Amino acid sequence: MEGGVWGQIFERDGLIALVSAETETISAGREVISRLNELYFGAEARGLAILKKVVEEMINEFEGLQIVAMITTDDYMGIVSVGGGVWTKKADGEGWIIPLEAESKSVVAMGGKIVPGQTIVAGDQAFWTGVTLGSVKAAVEDPDLEQGAEMLGTMIRGGQRMGGVGIVLRMQNNTQSSILNTQKAPKLNFKVQWPKIHLPMISLPKINWPKGNTIYLAKSKEEKQKHTLWVGILFLIILTILIVVGQVRRFELAQKNSEFAKRVETLKFKFGEAEGLAGINPTRSRNLLTEIDKEVASLSAFKQSKKDKDLAYIKSGIGEVLGIATGTKKTTGDLVIDLSLVRDGMTGTKMVFGDDKLWVLDTLGSRLVSVDPVKKSADVIAGKDILGESKTMAIYPGLTTILSEKGIVECSMLNAQCSIKLAFDEGWGNVIDMGMFAGNIYILGGSPSAGSGQVWRQQKTDTGYGSRQSWLADTEKIDELSGVQNIAIDGSIWLLKSDGQILKYVRGVKENINISGLDLVFGSNSRIYTDDEAEKLYVLDPGNKRVVVLKKTGEYENQYLWDGIDQTTGIAVDEKGNKIYLLGGSKIWSIPL
Repeated sequence: MEGGVWGQIFERDGLIALVSAETETISAGREVISRLNELYFGAEARGLAILKKVVEEMINEFEGLQIVAMITTDDYMGIVSVGGGVWTKKADGEGWIIPLEAESKSVVAMGGKIVPGQTIVAGDQAFWTGVTLGSVKAAVEDPDLEQGAEMLGTMIRGGQRMGGVGIVLRMQNNTQSSILNTQKAPKLNFKVQWPKIHLPMISLPKINWPKGNTIYLAKSKEEKQKHTLWVGILFLIILTILIVVGQVRRFELAQKNSEFAKRVETLKFKFGEAEGLAGINPTRSRNLLTEIDKEVASLSAFKQSKKDKDLAYIKSGIGEVLGIATGTKKTTGDLVIDLSLVRDGMTGTKMVFGDDKLWVLDTLGSRLVSVDPVKKSADVIAGKDILGESKTMAIYPGLTTILSEKGIVECSMLNAQCSIKLAFDEGWGNVIDMGMFAGNIYILGGSPSAGSGQVWRQQKTDTGYGSRQSWLADTEKIDELSGVQNIAIDGSIWLLKSDGQILKYVRGVKENINISGLDLVFGSNSRIYTDDEAEKLYVLDPGNKRVVVLKKTGEYENQYLWDGIDQTTGIAVDEKGNKIYLLGGSKIWSIPL
Protein backbone atom coordinates (compact mmCIF):
# COMPACT_ATOMS: atom_id res chain seq x y z
CA MET A 1 0.00 0.00 0.00
CA GLU A 2 1.38 3.36 -1.06
CA GLY A 3 0.11 6.88 -1.38
CA GLY A 4 -2.80 6.28 0.98
CA VAL A 5 -4.50 3.71 -1.31
CA TRP A 6 -5.54 0.36 0.14
CA GLY A 7 -7.12 -2.58 -1.68
CA GLN A 8 -8.20 -6.12 -0.91
CA ILE A 9 -10.25 -9.02 -2.28
CA PHE A 10 -12.79 -10.57 0.10
CA GLU A 11 -14.49 -13.94 -0.42
CA ARG A 12 -17.05 -15.79 1.68
CA ASP A 13 -20.03 -18.10 1.02
CA GLY A 14 -20.71 -17.12 -2.58
CA LEU A 15 -19.75 -13.45 -2.14
CA ILE A 16 -16.64 -12.12 -3.87
CA ALA A 17 -15.82 -8.45 -3.41
CA LEU A 18 -12.87 -6.33 -4.46
CA VAL A 19 -12.62 -3.23 -2.32
CA SER A 20 -10.26 -0.27 -2.51
CA ALA A 21 -10.27 2.93 -0.51
CA GLU A 22 -8.25 6.05 0.15
CA THR A 23 -7.03 5.28 3.64
CA GLU A 24 -3.69 5.68 5.43
CA THR A 25 -3.76 2.53 7.54
CA ILE A 26 -4.28 -1.15 6.99
CA SER A 27 -6.45 -1.28 10.11
CA ALA A 28 -8.84 1.21 8.51
CA GLY A 29 -8.96 -1.04 5.44
CA ARG A 30 -9.77 -4.02 7.60
CA GLU A 31 -12.59 -2.03 9.12
CA VAL A 32 -14.11 -1.67 5.63
CA ILE A 33 -13.98 -5.44 5.06
CA SER A 34 -15.37 -6.12 8.53
CA ARG A 35 -18.25 -3.73 7.84
CA LEU A 36 -19.05 -5.42 4.52
CA ASN A 37 -19.06 -8.82 6.22
CA GLU A 38 -21.26 -7.53 9.05
CA LEU A 39 -23.85 -5.79 6.85
CA TYR A 40 -24.29 -8.50 4.23
CA PHE A 41 -24.06 -11.68 6.29
CA GLY A 42 -25.89 -10.09 9.20
CA ALA A 43 -28.95 -9.29 7.08
CA GLU A 44 -32.08 -11.44 7.40
CA ALA A 45 -31.98 -12.26 3.68
CA ARG A 46 -29.38 -12.30 0.93
CA GLY A 47 -29.45 -11.46 -2.74
CA LEU A 48 -28.79 -8.73 -5.27
CA ALA A 49 -31.15 -6.17 -3.73
CA ILE A 50 -29.69 -6.69 -0.25
CA LEU A 51 -26.13 -6.42 -1.60
CA LYS A 52 -27.00 -3.19 -3.39
CA LYS A 53 -28.37 -1.70 -0.15
CA VAL A 54 -25.21 -2.80 1.71
CA VAL A 55 -22.94 -1.11 -0.85
CA GLU A 56 -25.04 2.08 -0.77
CA GLU A 57 -24.74 2.18 3.03
CA MET A 58 -20.98 1.59 2.92
CA ILE A 59 -20.19 4.39 0.45
CA ASN A 60 -22.02 6.76 2.77
CA GLU A 61 -19.85 5.61 5.69
CA PHE A 62 -16.44 5.45 3.96
CA GLU A 63 -15.21 8.24 1.72
CA GLY A 64 -13.43 7.39 -1.54
CA LEU A 65 -14.63 3.79 -1.43
CA GLN A 66 -14.73 1.66 -4.62
CA ILE A 67 -16.43 -1.73 -4.60
CA VAL A 68 -17.22 -4.43 -7.13
CA ALA A 69 -19.16 -7.19 -5.36
CA MET A 70 -20.43 -10.38 -6.97
CA ILE A 71 -22.75 -13.11 -5.69
CA THR A 72 -23.30 -16.43 -7.43
CA THR A 73 -25.58 -19.40 -7.07
CA ASP A 74 -26.04 -22.21 -9.59
CA ASP A 75 -26.24 -20.49 -12.99
CA TYR A 76 -26.98 -16.93 -11.80
CA MET A 77 -24.67 -14.05 -10.96
CA GLY A 78 -25.46 -10.67 -9.49
CA ILE A 79 -23.00 -7.75 -9.62
CA VAL A 80 -23.05 -4.48 -7.68
CA SER A 81 -20.46 -1.81 -8.49
CA VAL A 82 -19.56 1.71 -7.51
CA GLY A 83 -16.44 3.27 -8.99
CA GLY A 84 -15.34 0.02 -10.65
CA GLY A 85 -15.75 -1.64 -14.02
CA VAL A 86 -16.72 -5.16 -15.11
CA TRP A 87 -15.87 -6.63 -18.54
CA THR A 88 -16.75 -10.07 -19.90
CA LYS A 89 -15.92 -12.40 -22.75
CA LYS A 90 -18.26 -15.16 -23.92
CA ALA A 91 -18.30 -17.47 -26.91
CA ASP A 92 -20.73 -15.19 -28.74
CA GLY A 93 -19.07 -11.86 -27.96
CA GLU A 94 -17.38 -9.57 -25.48
CA GLY A 95 -17.96 -6.18 -23.87
CA TRP A 96 -18.60 -4.18 -20.72
CA ILE A 97 -21.19 -5.43 -18.25
CA ILE A 98 -20.65 -2.31 -16.14
CA PRO A 99 -18.58 0.40 -17.89
CA LEU A 100 -15.93 2.24 -15.89
CA GLU A 101 -17.16 5.75 -15.05
CA ALA A 102 -14.43 7.53 -13.13
CA GLU A 103 -16.57 10.41 -11.86
CA SER A 104 -19.71 8.42 -11.10
CA LYS A 105 -20.62 7.72 -7.49
CA SER A 106 -23.86 5.92 -8.31
CA VAL A 107 -24.37 2.28 -7.37
CA VAL A 108 -25.10 0.02 -10.35
CA ALA A 109 -26.70 -3.42 -9.94
CA MET A 110 -26.92 -6.03 -12.69
CA GLY A 111 -27.91 -9.69 -12.72
CA GLY A 112 -28.19 -12.52 -15.20
CA LYS A 113 -27.44 -16.10 -16.13
CA ILE A 114 -23.89 -17.44 -16.18
CA VAL A 115 -22.72 -18.95 -19.45
CA PRO A 116 -20.27 -21.88 -19.09
CA GLY A 117 -16.84 -20.78 -20.31
CA GLN A 118 -17.65 -17.11 -19.71
CA THR A 119 -14.75 -15.05 -18.35
CA ILE A 120 -15.38 -12.03 -16.13
CA VAL A 121 -12.76 -9.38 -15.33
CA ALA A 122 -13.53 -6.83 -12.60
CA GLY A 123 -11.38 -4.07 -11.20
CA ASP A 124 -11.28 -0.68 -9.54
CA GLN A 125 -10.31 2.54 -11.31
CA ALA A 126 -6.59 2.05 -10.65
CA PHE A 127 -6.73 -1.44 -12.14
CA TRP A 128 -8.39 -0.34 -15.38
CA THR A 129 -6.04 2.66 -15.59
CA GLY A 130 -3.00 0.41 -15.20
CA VAL A 131 -3.97 -2.14 -17.89
CA THR A 132 -5.14 -1.84 -21.47
CA LEU A 133 -8.23 -3.54 -22.80
CA GLY A 134 -6.00 -5.30 -25.34
CA SER A 135 -3.88 -6.81 -22.55
CA VAL A 136 -7.04 -7.95 -20.73
CA LYS A 137 -8.28 -9.70 -23.90
CA ALA A 138 -4.89 -11.37 -24.33
CA ALA A 139 -4.89 -12.52 -20.68
CA VAL A 140 -8.34 -14.14 -20.82
CA GLU A 141 -7.49 -15.92 -24.08
CA ASP A 142 -4.49 -17.58 -22.40
CA PRO A 143 -5.38 -21.27 -21.73
CA ASP A 144 -3.58 -20.93 -18.41
CA LEU A 145 -5.86 -18.42 -16.68
CA GLU A 146 -3.52 -17.95 -13.72
CA GLN A 147 -0.67 -17.09 -16.05
CA GLY A 148 -2.85 -14.53 -17.85
CA ALA A 149 -3.92 -13.02 -14.55
CA GLU A 150 -0.30 -12.84 -13.38
CA MET A 151 0.53 -10.89 -16.55
CA LEU A 152 -2.12 -8.31 -15.62
CA GLY A 153 -0.78 -8.22 -12.04
CA THR A 154 2.72 -7.51 -13.37
CA MET A 155 1.39 -4.59 -15.39
CA ILE A 156 -0.34 -3.14 -12.30
CA ARG A 157 2.70 -3.55 -10.05
CA GLY A 158 5.06 -2.20 -12.69
CA GLY A 159 2.95 0.85 -13.42
CA GLN A 160 3.29 4.30 -11.94
CA ARG A 161 0.05 3.99 -10.00
CA MET A 162 -0.16 1.54 -7.12
CA GLY A 163 -3.13 0.01 -5.33
CA GLY A 164 -5.04 -1.37 -8.31
CA VAL A 165 -7.27 -4.33 -7.40
CA GLY A 166 -8.66 -6.76 -9.97
CA ILE A 167 -10.07 -10.23 -10.28
CA VAL A 168 -10.46 -12.71 -13.15
CA LEU A 169 -13.16 -15.39 -13.02
CA ARG A 170 -13.86 -18.14 -15.53
CA MET A 171 -17.20 -19.93 -15.20
CA GLN A 172 -17.16 -23.69 -15.89
CA ASN A 173 -20.08 -26.10 -15.59
CA ASN A 174 -22.11 -23.57 -13.62
CA THR A 175 -19.32 -23.18 -11.04
CA GLN A 176 -16.46 -20.76 -10.68
CA SER A 177 -12.91 -21.64 -11.56
CA SER A 178 -10.68 -18.69 -10.94
CA ILE A 179 -7.40 -17.45 -9.65
CA LEU A 180 -9.14 -17.06 -6.30
CA ASN A 181 -9.90 -20.82 -6.23
CA THR A 182 -13.56 -20.20 -5.41
CA GLN A 183 -14.86 -23.47 -6.77
CA LYS A 184 -18.10 -24.53 -5.23
CA ALA A 185 -18.39 -27.86 -3.45
CA PRO A 186 -19.31 -30.68 -5.84
CA LYS A 187 -22.92 -31.80 -5.97
CA LEU A 188 -23.44 -35.18 -4.26
CA ASN A 189 -25.93 -37.66 -5.64
CA PHE A 190 -26.99 -39.92 -2.79
CA LYS A 191 -28.37 -43.38 -3.34
CA VAL A 192 -29.63 -45.46 -0.44
CA GLN A 193 -28.42 -49.05 -0.46
CA TRP A 194 -30.20 -51.33 1.96
CA PRO A 195 -27.83 -53.72 3.85
CA LYS A 196 -27.97 -57.34 2.98
CA ILE A 197 -28.65 -59.52 6.06
CA HIS A 198 -27.43 -63.10 5.88
CA LEU A 199 -29.32 -65.39 8.25
CA PRO A 200 -27.62 -68.65 9.38
CA MET A 201 -29.18 -71.90 8.29
CA ILE A 202 -31.07 -73.39 11.22
CA SER A 203 -31.53 -77.15 11.47
CA LEU A 204 -34.41 -77.84 13.85
CA PRO A 205 -34.49 -81.21 15.64
CA LYS A 206 -36.78 -83.79 14.11
CA ILE A 207 -39.58 -84.77 16.45
CA ASN A 208 -41.33 -88.11 16.21
CA TRP A 209 -44.87 -87.42 17.33
CA PRO A 210 -46.58 -90.28 19.19
CA LYS A 211 -49.81 -91.64 17.85
CA GLY A 212 -53.03 -90.80 19.60
CA ASN A 213 -55.38 -87.88 20.25
CA THR A 214 -53.40 -86.32 23.10
CA ILE A 215 -49.74 -85.37 22.77
CA TYR A 216 -47.39 -84.77 25.69
CA LEU A 217 -44.02 -83.24 24.80
CA ALA A 218 -41.40 -82.88 27.43
CA LYS A 219 -38.48 -80.54 26.71
CA SER A 220 -35.03 -81.53 27.71
CA LYS A 221 -32.58 -79.02 29.22
CA GLU A 222 -30.57 -79.02 26.01
CA GLU A 223 -33.65 -78.19 23.94
CA LYS A 224 -34.52 -75.32 26.25
CA GLN A 225 -31.04 -73.84 25.81
CA LYS A 226 -31.33 -74.09 22.02
CA HIS A 227 -34.71 -72.37 22.15
CA THR A 228 -33.32 -69.51 24.23
CA LEU A 229 -30.36 -69.15 21.86
CA TRP A 230 -32.55 -68.81 18.76
CA VAL A 231 -34.82 -66.29 20.48
CA GLY A 232 -31.74 -64.20 21.29
CA ILE A 233 -30.45 -64.45 17.70
CA LEU A 234 -33.87 -63.40 16.35
CA PHE A 235 -33.94 -60.43 18.76
CA LEU A 236 -30.51 -59.28 17.59
CA ILE A 237 -31.55 -59.57 13.95
CA ILE A 238 -34.69 -57.46 14.54
CA LEU A 239 -32.68 -54.90 16.53
CA THR A 240 -30.10 -54.66 13.72
CA ILE A 241 -32.82 -54.12 11.12
CA LEU A 242 -34.45 -51.39 13.23
CA ILE A 243 -31.10 -49.60 13.70
CA VAL A 244 -30.31 -49.74 9.98
CA VAL A 245 -33.82 -48.54 9.02
CA GLY A 246 -33.55 -45.68 11.52
CA GLN A 247 -30.18 -44.62 10.14
CA VAL A 248 -31.46 -44.76 6.56
CA ARG A 249 -34.50 -42.68 7.48
CA ARG A 250 -32.33 -40.10 9.22
CA PHE A 251 -30.08 -40.03 6.17
CA GLU A 252 -33.05 -39.55 3.84
CA LEU A 253 -34.39 -36.78 6.08
CA ALA A 254 -31.00 -35.06 6.13
CA GLN A 255 -30.79 -35.35 2.36
CA LYS A 256 -34.30 -33.91 2.01
CA ASN A 257 -33.44 -31.05 4.36
CA SER A 258 -30.28 -30.40 2.37
CA GLU A 259 -32.26 -30.29 -0.88
CA PHE A 260 -34.79 -27.90 0.67
CA ALA A 261 -32.06 -25.59 2.00
CA LYS A 262 -30.28 -25.54 -1.34
CA ARG A 263 -33.48 -24.72 -3.26
CA VAL A 264 -34.35 -21.95 -0.80
CA GLU A 265 -30.86 -20.49 -1.16
CA THR A 266 -31.23 -20.44 -4.96
CA LEU A 267 -34.68 -18.93 -4.56
CA LYS A 268 -33.27 -16.16 -2.32
CA PHE A 269 -30.74 -15.26 -4.98
CA LYS A 270 -33.39 -15.18 -7.72
CA PHE A 271 -35.67 -13.06 -5.55
CA GLY A 272 -32.82 -10.66 -4.82
CA GLU A 273 -32.15 -10.40 -8.54
CA ALA A 274 -35.87 -9.79 -9.24
CA GLU A 275 -35.85 -7.00 -6.62
CA GLY A 276 -32.74 -5.40 -8.11
CA LEU A 277 -34.07 -5.55 -11.67
CA ALA A 278 -37.63 -4.41 -10.91
CA GLY A 279 -36.88 -0.80 -11.83
CA ILE A 280 -34.04 -1.51 -14.30
CA ASN A 281 -35.37 -4.40 -16.39
CA PRO A 282 -39.04 -4.93 -15.46
CA THR A 283 -39.62 -7.67 -18.06
CA ARG A 284 -36.76 -9.82 -16.72
CA SER A 285 -37.92 -9.15 -13.16
CA ARG A 286 -41.48 -10.28 -13.97
CA ASN A 287 -40.17 -13.47 -15.63
CA LEU A 288 -38.07 -14.24 -12.55
CA LEU A 289 -41.04 -13.64 -10.24
CA THR A 290 -43.11 -16.11 -12.28
CA GLU A 291 -40.38 -18.74 -11.79
CA ILE A 292 -40.12 -17.85 -8.09
CA ASP A 293 -43.87 -18.16 -7.55
CA LYS A 294 -43.88 -21.67 -9.04
CA GLU A 295 -40.87 -22.71 -6.96
CA VAL A 296 -42.47 -21.36 -3.76
CA ALA A 297 -45.56 -23.48 -4.49
CA SER A 298 -43.33 -26.52 -5.05
CA LEU A 299 -41.41 -25.97 -1.80
CA SER A 300 -44.68 -25.82 0.16
CA ALA A 301 -44.73 -29.64 -0.02
CA PHE A 302 -41.81 -29.74 2.46
CA LYS A 303 -42.76 -29.79 6.14
CA GLN A 304 -40.05 -27.28 7.06
CA SER A 305 -41.52 -24.71 4.64
CA LYS A 306 -43.99 -23.56 7.29
CA LYS A 307 -41.20 -22.47 9.66
CA ASP A 308 -38.57 -21.28 7.18
CA LYS A 309 -38.04 -17.52 7.61
CA ASP A 310 -36.37 -17.02 4.24
CA LEU A 311 -39.26 -18.65 2.40
CA ALA A 312 -41.76 -16.60 4.39
CA TYR A 313 -39.84 -13.41 3.51
CA ILE A 314 -39.93 -14.30 -0.20
CA LYS A 315 -43.65 -15.15 -0.09
CA SER A 316 -44.52 -11.85 1.57
CA GLY A 317 -42.36 -9.83 -0.83
CA ILE A 318 -43.44 -11.24 -4.21
CA GLY A 319 -46.50 -9.00 -4.46
CA GLU A 320 -44.60 -5.82 -3.64
CA VAL A 321 -41.76 -6.52 -6.08
CA LEU A 322 -44.25 -7.55 -8.79
CA GLY A 323 -46.01 -4.23 -8.26
CA ILE A 324 -42.75 -2.37 -8.91
CA ALA A 325 -41.84 -4.55 -11.89
CA THR A 326 -45.26 -4.14 -13.48
CA GLY A 327 -45.35 -0.43 -12.73
CA THR A 328 -48.53 -1.00 -10.74
CA LYS A 329 -49.55 1.98 -8.65
CA LYS A 330 -52.44 1.66 -6.24
CA THR A 331 -54.28 4.95 -5.98
CA THR A 332 -57.52 6.57 -4.88
CA GLY A 333 -59.73 8.85 -6.94
CA ASP A 334 -60.28 12.43 -5.79
CA LEU A 335 -63.80 13.68 -6.52
CA VAL A 336 -63.66 16.73 -8.79
CA ILE A 337 -67.39 17.36 -9.14
CA ASP A 338 -70.81 15.74 -9.00
CA LEU A 339 -72.74 16.96 -12.08
CA SER A 340 -76.09 16.05 -10.51
CA LEU A 341 -75.52 19.01 -8.18
CA VAL A 342 -75.24 21.29 -11.22
CA ARG A 343 -78.45 20.01 -12.86
CA ASP A 344 -80.75 17.40 -11.42
CA GLY A 345 -80.35 14.08 -13.22
CA MET A 346 -77.30 15.18 -15.24
CA THR A 347 -74.92 12.36 -16.25
CA GLY A 348 -71.93 12.40 -18.54
CA THR A 349 -71.41 9.99 -21.46
CA LYS A 350 -68.26 11.45 -23.02
CA MET A 351 -65.50 13.69 -21.66
CA VAL A 352 -62.54 15.44 -23.31
CA PHE A 353 -59.84 17.82 -22.07
CA GLY A 354 -58.88 21.08 -23.76
CA ASP A 355 -58.02 24.70 -22.97
CA ASP A 356 -57.43 23.70 -19.31
CA LYS A 357 -61.03 22.54 -18.92
CA LEU A 358 -63.00 19.33 -19.05
CA TRP A 359 -65.85 19.25 -21.58
CA VAL A 360 -68.62 16.79 -20.78
CA LEU A 361 -71.50 15.73 -23.01
CA ASP A 362 -74.73 14.57 -21.37
CA THR A 363 -76.42 12.66 -24.20
CA LEU A 364 -79.49 11.79 -22.11
CA GLY A 365 -80.23 15.44 -21.39
CA SER A 366 -78.45 16.73 -24.55
CA ARG A 367 -76.37 19.21 -22.57
CA LEU A 368 -72.78 20.40 -22.99
CA VAL A 369 -70.98 21.25 -19.74
CA SER A 370 -67.58 22.84 -19.11
CA VAL A 371 -65.79 21.90 -15.87
CA ASP A 372 -62.93 23.77 -14.24
CA PRO A 373 -61.04 20.95 -12.49
CA VAL A 374 -59.00 23.35 -10.37
CA LYS A 375 -61.94 25.35 -9.02
CA LYS A 376 -64.18 22.25 -9.12
CA SER A 377 -66.96 24.23 -10.71
CA ALA A 378 -69.14 23.68 -13.80
CA ASP A 379 -71.21 25.68 -16.30
CA VAL A 380 -73.86 24.49 -18.77
CA ILE A 381 -72.84 25.79 -22.22
CA ALA A 382 -75.73 24.56 -24.35
CA GLY A 383 -78.90 22.49 -24.04
CA LYS A 384 -81.21 20.38 -26.18
CA ASP A 385 -82.84 23.39 -27.85
CA ILE A 386 -79.50 24.25 -29.50
CA LEU A 387 -77.82 20.87 -29.77
CA GLY A 388 -80.74 18.58 -30.55
CA GLU A 389 -80.46 14.88 -29.67
CA SER A 390 -76.69 14.66 -29.15
CA LYS A 391 -74.66 11.53 -29.91
CA THR A 392 -70.97 12.31 -29.39
CA MET A 393 -68.43 15.13 -29.31
CA ALA A 394 -64.82 16.18 -30.00
CA ILE A 395 -62.69 19.27 -29.42
CA TYR A 396 -60.21 21.41 -31.32
CA PRO A 397 -58.39 24.43 -29.80
CA GLY A 398 -61.06 27.04 -29.20
CA LEU A 399 -63.93 24.83 -30.41
CA THR A 400 -66.16 22.07 -29.09
CA THR A 401 -67.95 20.09 -31.80
CA ILE A 402 -71.08 18.04 -31.15
CA LEU A 403 -72.64 15.52 -33.51
CA SER A 404 -76.41 15.37 -33.05
CA GLU A 405 -79.60 14.77 -35.02
CA LYS A 406 -79.17 18.31 -36.36
CA GLY A 407 -75.71 17.52 -37.75
CA ILE A 408 -72.41 19.09 -36.70
CA VAL A 409 -72.85 21.83 -34.08
CA GLU A 410 -69.89 24.05 -33.16
CA CYS A 411 -69.64 25.81 -29.80
CA SER A 412 -66.99 28.44 -29.14
CA MET A 413 -64.98 27.93 -25.94
CA LEU A 414 -64.54 31.69 -25.67
CA ASN A 415 -68.10 33.01 -25.78
CA ALA A 416 -70.15 29.78 -25.60
CA GLN A 417 -71.93 30.65 -28.87
CA CYS A 418 -73.13 27.57 -30.80
CA SER A 419 -74.21 27.14 -34.43
CA ILE A 420 -74.94 24.34 -36.92
CA LYS A 421 -72.07 23.95 -39.41
CA LEU A 422 -73.12 20.81 -41.29
CA ALA A 423 -76.44 19.03 -41.75
CA PHE A 424 -76.85 15.47 -40.55
CA ASP A 425 -75.66 12.88 -43.11
CA GLU A 426 -77.40 9.48 -43.16
CA GLY A 427 -74.30 8.12 -44.91
CA TRP A 428 -72.42 8.22 -41.60
CA GLY A 429 -74.35 5.10 -40.62
CA ASN A 430 -74.34 4.09 -36.98
CA VAL A 431 -72.19 6.80 -35.38
CA ILE A 432 -69.97 5.29 -32.65
CA ASP A 433 -67.52 8.09 -31.87
CA MET A 434 -65.74 11.10 -33.35
CA GLY A 435 -62.48 13.03 -33.06
CA MET A 436 -60.77 16.10 -34.50
CA PHE A 437 -57.31 16.81 -35.87
CA ALA A 438 -55.99 19.87 -37.77
CA GLY A 439 -59.52 21.28 -37.80
CA ASN A 440 -60.97 18.27 -39.64
CA ILE A 441 -63.63 15.99 -38.18
CA TYR A 442 -63.22 12.20 -38.21
CA ILE A 443 -66.41 10.21 -37.63
CA LEU A 444 -66.26 6.57 -36.62
CA GLY A 445 -69.35 5.04 -38.21
CA GLY A 446 -70.38 1.53 -38.94
CA SER A 447 -72.93 -0.97 -40.08
CA PRO A 448 -73.47 -3.53 -37.31
CA SER A 449 -75.70 -5.68 -39.55
CA ALA A 450 -72.95 -5.87 -42.18
CA GLY A 451 -70.25 -6.42 -39.55
CA SER A 452 -68.11 -3.55 -40.84
CA GLY A 453 -66.99 -0.03 -39.93
CA GLN A 454 -65.70 3.14 -41.55
CA VAL A 455 -63.87 6.34 -40.71
CA TRP A 456 -65.37 9.36 -42.45
CA ARG A 457 -63.51 12.65 -42.81
CA GLN A 458 -65.27 16.02 -42.94
CA GLN A 459 -62.62 18.50 -44.07
CA LYS A 460 -62.66 22.03 -42.63
CA THR A 461 -63.62 24.82 -45.04
CA ASP A 462 -64.03 28.60 -44.72
CA THR A 463 -67.78 28.28 -44.16
CA GLY A 464 -67.98 24.96 -42.35
CA TYR A 465 -67.09 21.47 -43.50
CA GLY A 466 -66.87 19.72 -46.86
CA SER A 467 -68.70 16.61 -47.97
CA ARG A 468 -68.21 13.19 -46.41
CA GLN A 469 -65.08 11.30 -47.56
CA SER A 470 -63.81 7.83 -46.73
CA TRP A 471 -60.53 8.29 -44.87
CA LEU A 472 -59.45 4.66 -45.06
CA ALA A 473 -57.42 3.64 -48.10
CA ASP A 474 -59.13 1.45 -50.70
CA THR A 475 -56.75 -1.38 -49.78
CA GLU A 476 -58.05 -1.55 -46.20
CA LYS A 477 -60.64 -4.10 -45.09
CA ILE A 478 -63.57 -2.35 -43.45
CA ASP A 479 -64.65 -5.56 -41.74
CA GLU A 480 -61.57 -5.19 -39.45
CA LEU A 481 -63.37 -2.23 -37.86
CA SER A 482 -66.20 -4.45 -36.68
CA GLY A 483 -66.44 -4.20 -32.90
CA VAL A 484 -64.53 -0.90 -32.65
CA GLN A 485 -65.67 1.05 -29.56
CA ASN A 486 -63.94 4.42 -29.69
CA ILE A 487 -61.41 6.59 -31.50
CA ALA A 488 -58.39 8.67 -30.42
CA ILE A 489 -56.34 10.90 -32.75
CA ASP A 490 -52.82 12.33 -32.51
CA GLY A 491 -52.12 12.55 -36.24
CA SER A 492 -52.51 8.81 -36.45
CA ILE A 493 -55.90 7.28 -35.68
CA TRP A 494 -56.12 4.78 -32.83
CA LEU A 495 -59.11 2.45 -32.51
CA LEU A 496 -59.97 0.15 -29.61
CA LYS A 497 -62.08 -2.95 -30.26
CA SER A 498 -64.38 -4.75 -27.83
CA ASP A 499 -61.99 -7.74 -27.70
CA GLY A 500 -59.22 -5.46 -26.37
CA GLN A 501 -57.34 -5.19 -29.68
CA ILE A 502 -55.80 -1.82 -30.55
CA LEU A 503 -55.61 -0.76 -34.22
CA LYS A 504 -53.41 2.03 -35.58
CA TYR A 505 -53.91 3.76 -38.94
CA VAL A 506 -51.54 6.24 -40.56
CA ARG A 507 -52.82 8.19 -43.59
CA GLY A 508 -55.63 5.71 -43.97
CA VAL A 509 -53.39 2.62 -43.95
CA LYS A 510 -53.22 0.11 -41.10
CA GLU A 511 -49.85 0.00 -39.36
CA ASN A 512 -48.90 -3.12 -37.44
CA ILE A 513 -48.38 -2.50 -33.76
CA ASN A 514 -47.59 -5.05 -31.09
CA ILE A 515 -49.00 -4.32 -27.64
CA SER A 516 -46.55 -6.03 -25.27
CA GLY A 517 -45.98 -6.45 -21.55
CA LEU A 518 -49.64 -6.66 -20.43
CA ASP A 519 -50.49 -9.03 -17.59
CA LEU A 520 -54.20 -9.01 -18.54
CA VAL A 521 -56.04 -8.33 -21.81
CA PHE A 522 -58.30 -5.28 -21.91
CA GLY A 523 -61.94 -5.83 -20.96
CA SER A 524 -64.91 -5.41 -23.27
CA ASN A 525 -65.87 -1.88 -22.12
CA SER A 526 -62.43 -0.29 -22.36
CA ARG A 527 -61.73 3.18 -23.79
CA ILE A 528 -58.56 4.57 -25.41
CA TYR A 529 -57.32 8.16 -25.07
CA THR A 530 -54.51 10.25 -26.54
CA ASP A 531 -54.06 13.51 -28.46
CA ASP A 532 -51.38 15.36 -30.42
CA GLU A 533 -49.88 16.81 -27.21
CA ALA A 534 -49.82 13.54 -25.23
CA GLU A 535 -46.69 11.37 -25.23
CA LYS A 536 -48.52 8.20 -24.15
CA LEU A 537 -51.58 6.09 -24.86
CA TYR A 538 -54.06 5.63 -22.02
CA VAL A 539 -56.57 2.79 -21.80
CA LEU A 540 -59.42 2.88 -19.30
CA ASP A 541 -60.17 -0.75 -18.39
CA PRO A 542 -63.14 -0.76 -15.97
CA GLY A 543 -63.42 -4.56 -16.03
CA ASN A 544 -59.97 -4.87 -14.45
CA LYS A 545 -60.29 -1.69 -12.35
CA ARG A 546 -57.29 -0.01 -13.91
CA VAL A 547 -55.92 2.64 -16.25
CA VAL A 548 -53.06 1.30 -18.36
CA VAL A 549 -50.32 3.56 -19.77
CA LEU A 550 -48.65 2.46 -23.02
CA LYS A 551 -45.84 3.89 -25.07
CA LYS A 552 -46.96 4.80 -28.57
CA THR A 553 -44.69 2.02 -29.83
CA GLY A 554 -46.94 -0.45 -28.01
CA GLU A 555 -44.83 -1.32 -24.95
CA TYR A 556 -46.52 -1.46 -21.56
CA GLU A 557 -45.25 1.23 -19.17
CA ASN A 558 -47.37 1.16 -16.00
CA GLN A 559 -50.89 0.96 -14.63
CA TYR A 560 -53.04 2.60 -11.97
CA LEU A 561 -55.36 0.49 -9.81
CA TRP A 562 -58.41 1.76 -7.95
CA ASP A 563 -61.61 -0.12 -7.10
CA GLY A 564 -63.73 2.87 -8.17
CA ILE A 565 -62.56 2.52 -11.79
CA ASP A 566 -65.09 -0.27 -12.36
CA GLN A 567 -67.85 2.40 -12.26
CA THR A 568 -66.27 4.68 -14.89
CA THR A 569 -67.03 5.00 -18.63
CA GLY A 570 -64.90 7.92 -19.84
CA ILE A 571 -61.30 9.14 -19.60
CA ALA A 572 -59.36 12.33 -20.36
CA VAL A 573 -55.72 13.07 -19.54
CA ASP A 574 -53.79 16.26 -18.80
CA GLU A 575 -50.11 15.24 -18.99
CA LYS A 576 -48.86 18.75 -18.28
CA GLY A 577 -50.98 18.93 -15.15
CA ASN A 578 -50.14 15.30 -14.25
CA LYS A 579 -53.78 14.28 -13.96
CA ILE A 580 -55.98 11.48 -15.25
CA TYR A 581 -59.69 12.36 -15.19
CA LEU A 582 -62.35 9.64 -15.01
CA LEU A 583 -66.04 9.99 -15.76
CA GLY A 584 -68.60 7.73 -14.13
CA GLY A 585 -72.28 8.69 -14.37
CA SER A 586 -72.67 12.10 -12.78
CA LYS A 587 -69.25 12.13 -11.10
CA ILE A 588 -65.77 13.10 -12.27
CA TRP A 589 -62.67 11.91 -10.37
CA SER A 590 -58.98 12.65 -10.78
CA ILE A 591 -55.99 10.45 -10.04
CA PRO A 592 -52.38 11.71 -10.11
CA LEU A 593 -50.01 10.70 -12.91
